[in-house]
Amino acid sequence: MRVFISYAWEDDEYRALVKSLAVRLREDGIDARLDVWHLEGLTIPEFMSREVRHADKIIVVCSPQYRRKVHAMEDGERMTGVGWESLLLTSSIWSNVSNRKMITPVLLRGSWRDASPDVLTGLPYFDLSNMANFEPNYRNLLRSLTGLSEPAPPLGRLPEIPRKPVRPLRGLESGAPTENQLNSNPRARTTEEISRFLARVLRHDPDAARVTLDSKGWADVSTLLKGLEAAGYPITLDGLEILVVTSKSKRDTPRFTLSPDRHWIRANWGHTIPIDNRESSR
Repeated sequence: MRVFISYAWEDDEYRALVKSLAVRLREDGIDARLDVWHLEGLTIPEFMSREVRHADKIIVVCSPQYRRKVHAMEDGERMTGVGWESLLLTSSIWSNVSNRKMITPVLLRGSWRDASPDVLTGLPYFDLSNMANFEPNYRNLLRSLTGLSEPAPPLGRLPEIPRKPVRPLRGLESGAPTENQLNSNPRARTTEEISRFLARVLRHDPDAARVTLDSKGWADVSTLLKGLEAAGYPITLDGLEILVVTSKSKRDTPRFTLSPDRHWIRANWGHTIPIDNRESSR
């Protein structure tokens, strides 16, 4: 793994810091390339061009001075060694999208905002400026250089996710009531279920809806509606009126009668409880 280290020549202390980083990398098996070791009779621009061309990775050691020199080159003020390296790096980055992965920014001095040239601002970087967390960040740098980053955990099986049932969309037969007309409860029974329960109440078992039938089989509508809701068969008054109109036997005989004032309702036939059918009008 051949790694070229690009940095700004600042004070002696900073250059020694960069050199120590290169020594540590070489101890850990990384062929860190530094101008103080590998110039080999070349001029600075020749050395930089060679190292950028042959590098597997390029560590850019960012600092406030590095940022200033890069921006000075970009503004046409002065071409320094750092400016020349930046020109090479920028060309390398934008000539091939995959080459961007070659660039590994490292922070050794200052804050990232003050040390990073604009061209590198969006790239991930490794903060080695604080000795308190140097070791874990350095290990992450090694993983990045060698491609030995922490692998993602294996994929497990998808859990069983219950599906909420959706009622199929159906059209209405001519004259059939809508759900909103039948009741105000979106989880209400179907029309046929309500009709059959109503027939049970008015013919055989008025206690099922807590109503009382008079001698002719009439039940109070307001009491009936409350009883139907309590029994789990909610329906509105308008819905009840539509149900009376549409609920018929196979011979097309209406099952129920609703009084004109909509205060009373009765079953027309099929009673098992004693009622007087001789005159049933209201």
